[in-house]
Amino acid sequence: MSWEPSSISMTLPISIFEKTIGHIPETISCRFNPGGVFKVSNDIMDNPGDSKYGMTTEQLFEAFKVLKAKGAKYFGIHDFWPAIR
Repeated sequence: MSWEPSSISMTLPISIFEKTIGHIPETISCRFNPGGVFKVSNDIMDNPGDSKYGMTTEQLFEAFKVLKAKGAKYFGIHDFWPAIR
């Protein structure tokens, strides 16, 4: 019996992700990078526009189309969400 979490947050390119785990799960979330600059008082949060992680809006929609074609049924979004929004 293999164990699989109820949802997976993907930060890798789809082809590498699929090769690594062997399939595309039914439930998956992708990391969204809204870009831009956010001002926070503690310097812990960075500017998402400088981050190498996450997808643009256009990339996110394309990724969901590809993932759906590969068998994903349920989608989520993992994003940069500073407490000051």
